[in-house]
Amino acid sequence: PYGALLPRQTSIDPLVNEAVAVEGVTPIKSIFSGYRSAATNRVVYKLGIQNMSIGFTPTVAMANSFVQRTHASCVAMHGAHMAPYCREKLGNANPIICAIAYDNSRTRRGRWAGARDPNGDDVKSWQRDHSNGDYASPQRCWRIVLQAPPVFVTDPAGVSTPFRPSWVSNYADTTDQPSDKTVQVAVNGTRSVTFVAQDPQPTDTTSIFVLENPGLPRGMMVHPTVCVPRTRADPMCAATDLPGLLYPKDNLFAAFNPNTTSACSRASMTLEWSPGMEEAGRTYRVCAVGRDNSPSCNNIDPQATSLGWFGETQCVHYYVVAPKVRWAQAYDVSFGARDALVGCRLEFTATAVDLSCRDGEACG
Repeated sequence: PYGALLPRQTSIDPLVNEAVAVEGVTPIKSIFSGYRSAATNRVVYKLGIQNMSIGFTPTVAMANSFVQRTHASCVAMHGAHMAPYCREKLGNANPIICAIAYDNSRTRRGRWAGARDPNGDDVKSWQRDHSNGDYASPQRCWRIVLQAPPVFVTDPAGVSTPFRPSWVSNYADTTDQPSDKTVQVAVNGTRSVTFVAQDPQPTDTTSIFVLENPGLPRGMMVHPTVCVPRTRADPMCAATDLPGLLYPKDNLFAAFNPNTTSACSRASMTLEWSPGMEEAGRTYRVCAVGRDNSPSCNNIDPQATSLGWFGETQCVHYYVVAPKVRWAQAYDVSFGARDALVGCRLEFTATAVDLSCRDGEACG
């Protein structure tokens, strides 16, 4: 936007000079493109209202919008706060784009019509124009507030939210992927499973819903979504692109803020179930989805609505195990014939165990 572009053309046109960082802005978040040098690509002036489109594609790979928390960071944060951080996306940029509109007064009138020295030493590099004798509008800037849907986060063990071990450090969208985890629940026992979703925008509110398909097994209780605040003791990341105290006589202030608080960008939802004997041996699949409350991307993405942006889905498989009780001791050792003498007290201990659960996992 600091260079001259053809109306109704985008800055990703191959004939535009390569975008470079604006001088003096740290970390680098602003770009500009230089004049077009090709003779056939001169600026064309037309009567009426002119439009120019700027293309910007936020991608995690380029780290120009959101980044992903590393697994090492997840493990360290979980150890410090006992909260789920694995798979979290972190906001690291809210770009600012500025533009100036020019006319062709100098060409039409044959003389210098605009400001004599619009780019004096007192003007910051990011505020300078390229009017070159034409009339120029005041500079206008827009802050691009980046949006993304919530993702399910978990702890290093993949317990909350339930994830297969191989997916704890996998950041791919879980929808229709083999990320589901199987948990066991005993007949007449109770098992609670908690889903936790995190939106990368601290100002958004996250809600979690159970999908109608495949639905819920009979008797399962769905607890309401509960906000999990990000406090000063457990902050989140955000980007801040704000004018400095001396604006507009100072450079724009751009910084990464790792100590941002949030009321409800992280939320949890708990499922609770006590299956009966008739459910023994069966497996039930239950799926959840997170949604924020931002309508900004409505109709831009198929999952974005006027009520908010739906994120990935994550499922859990409930395997219902029937009681399988066995004596812990061999019969001939613990329950063999004993002599009971008159007037004497005889005691023996019988121990039974439930062998229905798989090794290494509780049944509830």
